[in-house]
Amino acid sequence: TEEREIKGVVPIDMVADMMRALGYYPSNFEIRDLTHEVKRKRKDSVSLSDLVRLYVNHKPVQEVSLEDLHHVFVALGAEPVTGSLKWESLRLMLLRIGFSLSLSLTHTHTHT
Repeated sequence: TEEREIKGVVPIDMVADMMRALGYYPSNFEIRDLTHEVKRKRKDSVSLSDLVRLYVNHKPVQEVSLEDLHHVFVALGAEPVTGSLKWESLRLMLLRIGFSLSLSLTHTHTHT
């Protein structure tokens, strides 16, 4: 296959799927809210930090500590000290645990 270029963003139409991958199953109304929030900023995609912000701001409140989040990120392959999580590490972890990724996300891409 042809090598593709990845820009490190998630298209707006994939935001709901990303939320589901994180364990949050928004209703159709909540999905509409999420996408409207992104569209109000005149964006057609979101960065990882935007996605985390949307997740934190819209997911129902649970008792999750910063330490809990740190452990989850480390379990996903993040650097223990910085918390930095590379796409390739996350992609391999998701594939290993059986998460179904679209064909465009399963191939190694060139970063810009």
